[in-house]
Amino acid sequence: MKFLFSRLGLKKTGTSFFYYIIFGFLYTGCVHNQADVLTPKNMYEDENYQPILTKWSKSTNIYKNLELKFKITAVLISPEMEDAYKGRIEYIYGPKAKIDEKILVKKDTIAVVLDFFSKPDNFFELNDEGLWKISLKINDVIVPAHEIQPYRRKEGLKPFFPLSSYWSRHYIVLFKFPYEALKGSEVKDLFLNEKKESIESSSNSENKITLSMHSEEAQIKFSWDN
Repeated sequence: MKFLFSRLGLKKTGTSFFYYIIFGFLYTGCVHNQADVLTPKNMYEDENYQPILTKWSKSTNIYKNLELKFKITAVLISPEMEDAYKGRIEYIYGPKAKIDEKILVKKDTIAVVLDFFSKPDNFFELNDEGLWKISLKINDVIVPAHEIQPYRRKEGLKPFFPLSSYWSRHYIVLFKFPYEALKGSEVKDLFLNEKKESIESSSNSENKITLSMHSEEAQIKFSWDN
């Protein structure tokens, strides 16, 4: 600004100082008008995302002697939830954005994204099989967790999945179904209406998906109507 001031031969007195102020306002206005800046809606304000996220999310708080011990939110990545996740990634980062493949529904694999808080720090490690046993049940078929991945970079999932506090941790839990359990179908077929009749007729149980998390401290079950 001093350079421009000197080139214009302006002085900080009288009329010249008045012109200097006017020039400063014009210069500042030009700088701000060089870009369009928008702030993306958060996940709960996104009308295309929030209803689907709510549909496929389950939460619980577990207390012991009036003290919060565990706070958990589980998001089942159904085909509908997957499409919403892809759409929100494109909304925030654009059509060329990278998508975490582990979250997507595979032919024989389905994922659950967990927001997990534990007051006993030693129970924070969900991927420690000595502390936690995690399984998924679909139509009488029970599958143990195939992989439990802690997501160290919170900002990677924070725009898409709940994170209840600074001390919470995201986990991606993968469940891989054996071929015989799917009876020639794919995991995504369990969510299609035209497949439900044949699935329900071969099972005495309700057509539900249930996530079970068992530990010495708590036994938790989340269920979704499929």
